[in-house]
Amino acid sequence: MSEADAERYRLVAVIVFVAGSGSDSMQYSIDRRSVLLASLPFISGVAHAAKFLAGSSGLQVLPSDTDGAIRTYNVPHFVYSPVGPPRNQLFVFLPGTGRSPPIAARFTTEATTLGYHVVQIAYDHGVHPRIPRNDSDPDAFARYRWAIIEGGSLPYLSAPISRAESIENRVIKLLAYLDAHYPGQGWGQFLRSGAINWDKAVLGGHSQGGGHAAIMATRYRVARVICTGSPKDHSRVFNAPARWYANRMTPPQRFFAFNNTHDRAGCTHDELVENLKALGVAQVGGIANVDASSPPYGHARVLFTSWPGPDAHVRSLDAHKSVIADDIPQNGAALFSPVWRYMLSEPTG
Repeated sequence: MSEADAERYRLVAVIVFVAGSGSDSMQYSIDRRSVLLASLPFISGVAHAAKFLAGSSGLQVLPSDTDGAIRTYNVPHFVYSPVGPPRNQLFVFLPGTGRSPPIAARFTTEATTLGYHVVQIAYDHGVHPRIPRNDSDPDAFARYRWAIIEGGSLPYLSAPISRAESIENRVIKLLAYLDAHYPGQGWGQFLRSGAINWDKAVLGGHSQGGGHAAIMATRYRVARVICTGSPKDHSRVFNAPARWYANRMTPPQRFFAFNNTHDRAGCTHDELVENLKALGVAQVGGIANVDASSPPYGHARVLFTSWPGPDAHVRSLDAHKSVIADDIPQNGAALFSPVWRYMLSEPTG
């Protein structure tokens, strides 16, 4: 594919992504079907590489199309090219338990307008991260997470996760696939010697996915980490944060966490703050209430909301989802768009 064709594909994908990511009631200034029909002659030339569907958000790539050894959790990865000037960083977003891409459309839009390449990864999220909290092994949380991230076996996994099925392999094979099929879009820069180029990686996720992002950043030095509804690894046996928080390769000023005080999934809000203190993140700029402040929130890395109100009665699950929700409106945008933009763009030193 030529540079010109790659750029045309990117622009078409951006138009359809923007048109497809708003609420159903929004009046669009473009006709998504017309855009697609006008683009069919071009898109058909790359149809073998990925599904590009009307009304969908991003480019869809089946994991098995990137690696024939991948057979489980074979629902599409979602891929988004930068809309703003490329910053040459890859935002790897991992959904939480029971969720598969695409999620957090408006959060993803913020990332692409800031110049990020974005991939949302489909992976084995079938075992809930609450299970290790009752394990007497002080490294239970870490063993659980690394089995999913790089492949392995645990007593409470129904079957071992092969290296091929791991998060790391899925990201590597997706990047290689994108570089081969869309060489003009810059995906190859995120690989180095057949592995993830961690220096250019921004790791993020929600719930289980946010915990995976955080622990990966303790082993690899990455550009930025964004945890939403996470990290929740707090042991009931030891009544303490998981041991893996104590040592990290990524400096604490590169971590950001955004949570809801009403969220009790996995642990209480106070226990979650203990986790972030153990990770060293709460000590960078303090802790900010986004309901009572505005960007840059005192340059805090630990951010919280009490939506829909500090004294409100709200389901924990609703609070848990709120921090990445598209459908909590504020002046025509998502309520927490300023928070997402801050976490994606605040200088990290």
